[in-house]
Amino acid sequence: MQVTISEVTTRGLEIQTAETKLLSPVVRLDTPTPPAKVPELLKASTTAEKLLFALNPDGRLKVTRPFVVTVARQEGVVTAHVEEIDEFGYGSKSGEALHDLAKTLSELYFSLRDNADRLSAELSAIWLKLNEHIELR
Repeated sequence: MQVTISEVTTRGLEIQTAETKLLSPVVRLDTPTPPAKVPELLKASTTAEKLLFALNPDGRLKVTRPFVVTVARQEGVVTAHVEEIDEFGYGSKSGEALHDLAKTLSELYFSLRDNADRLSAELSAIWLKLNEHIELR
């Protein structure tokens, strides 16, 4: 049986079927209370925590000393930041951000190693810091 709601009236809903027209009973629906708006200050607030981080997604490398990482959540995005070398990882969850950071550090290590003889002073300092934490297997 197919039912079609064709019109809303103060008496109820007119319901049409193939055989007949009926009026449904009047049903009062209380409108739900709208959710409270989140204050702008809370939307923009950041929660952050520091942790020691030694994840290594590349089997060619070995983390000898963990990095201090700041994990921050803001507006649905999680960042993992190593301040001493100013590198980031991003994700929707902290695990994703930390994994992205691990891949970034691995790629940075090999990129700087391959160009060690041509690095600027700033990149040389980062290369030295990376070598305090990571070495080849």
